[in-house]
Amino acid sequence: KKSCYDPEKYSEENLKKREEFVEKLADIPEEDRYFLDETGTCLNMTPQFARSYKNERAYSERPTSQGKHYTTLGIIGKEGFVFHRSFEGYLNKAYFIFLLKLYIIPKFANTNKYLIMDNCSSHKNDDVINLLKESNVKFLFLSPYSPEYNPIELAWSKFKQFIKSMKPRCNFHLGLSIYSAIESISLEDIDGYYRHVNKFYIA
Repeated sequence: KKSCYDPEKYSEENLKKREEFVEKLADIPEEDRYFLDETGTCLNMTPQFARSYKNERAYSERPTSQGKHYTTLGIIGKEGFVFHRSFEGYLNKAYFIFLLKLYIIPKFANTNKYLIMDNCSSHKNDDVINLLKESNVKFLFLSPYSPEYNPIELAWSKFKQFIKSMKPRCNFHLGLSIYSAIESISLEDIDGYYRHVNKFYIA
């Protein structure tokens, strides 16, 4: 199977931004690094692989319609998930600001904790940046095209595999599956995710 990447990832400009990010991150103690990201789920998720008898194909049901889309936004630190929230639809700037004001800023204001996020438009915009500065929240944006720098990406991989194994087909079952998937991510998992991304922090 061929692995693809955006050639912009290795442009001179973005390589410089990656180096700058790693240099800034090096000044932040690991216990003060908190990574924020979101992922999506729906009602036709199913495992990609299954067991079958030798020389026989495995079959499984999968609805054509994915139903409603649900987004889960989370933040992990070395102590595990410090925040997660699931909601119908997709994240936009207005709802992200709502979550920041109500739940996230109270956890980070006037502390040494850094909120580290990617560059999607819901996160990186003047309104969010000004709000974080006014609230005395330390923050850092990942360099472009750098998901391998974000340990929560690995958490979301386990999260999605868990939900696929549950094969939720109604909103109630999906909600239970999302909660159980979050709970399935252990402190040992989180420690492994941090150690894995540390290998890529080479300035």
